[in-house]
Amino acid sequence: MGQEIFIELVRRVSSRAPGIPSARVKEFLNERYRKVVDARSWSWLAKEGVLQTDDELSAGTADVASLSASVVGSGTSWASVASAAWLFRIGSDADYYFVQTVSSPTALTLDTLYEKTTTANAGYKINRARYTLASDMDKIIEMRIARATRPLQEVSLEWLDKTYPSRPYYGDPIYYAYTRSTGTTEEVELYPIPDRILTVRYLYKYRFTELANDTDTLLPDVPADVLIHGAMADAWRSLEKHEEAAISEALFRQGIAEMVASDAREGRPERLSLAPQYVSHRRRRSGSGLDDWRPWLENPY
Repeated sequence: MGQEIFIELVRRVSSRAPGIPSARVKEFLNERYRKVVDARSWSWLAKEGVLQTDDELSAGTADVASLSASVVGSGTSWASVASAAWLFRIGSDADYYFVQTVSSPTALTLDTLYEKTTTANAGYKINRARYTLASDMDKIIEMRIARATRPLQEVSLEWLDKTYPSRPYYGDPIYYAYTRSTGTTEEVELYPIPDRILTVRYLYKYRFTELANDTDTLLPDVPADVLIHGAMADAWRSLEKHEEAAISEALFRQGIAEMVASDAREGRPERLSLAPQYVSHRRRRSGSGLDDWRPWLENPY
């Protein structure tokens, strides 16, 4: 089901509605493909991701100079710090800075100039605040610290900046905010700032990719005939054959309805089953791996 290559789908539509350019047929097919994917929160578009927060770095001391972005450490080990994702703070300062580059275990550069007075041999904290998510992620459905009873709350970065501009709190995160999207990679900031190693699990919607190359195939759960009916409705409509368009449109909608019913019957896919260390403490239901996420999807409050 749904394994025909793109060019075969184009040929099937073109053979029934000759005269329509293949480029237009491809547009019809992709428009209908998007409508199928957006018709429901399909279980077969849900996947699991796992990230691990980093431990706080505070060993040794740091020297910072006023109006300089350079930081020199003594007894520090900053080699593991990745630029842009880590937050730096001197002592109990309200101000924080993101690390821009790390040149050695004892030298790093901040993203902006240090605005306070020059300080030597100061205590400091470096914590990773931002984390990269799965490259195929479209949207998080839910995010939660492993074994926690409540999910993290999604907020905007603007809300986080307005509500906690100085990011004063450290500990187990309560919120997450999308911070950027570069190409196919999404990143989130966790708050309060994680100060220990935690396993964070997230359920997400897989990113839909349009058909582009002749050899591209549909997602396995999308029947080719459903797309054909939808594309034919558009093709007939463009040819002003309204009766034929209405019939094809009805078949397209019927196909989606059958997909919805099938998805509801089958429940959640086994390919989302979790590793034993995450599920040994939970009661399994009907052998479906994603059922282990059920406590996430129920209202915990």
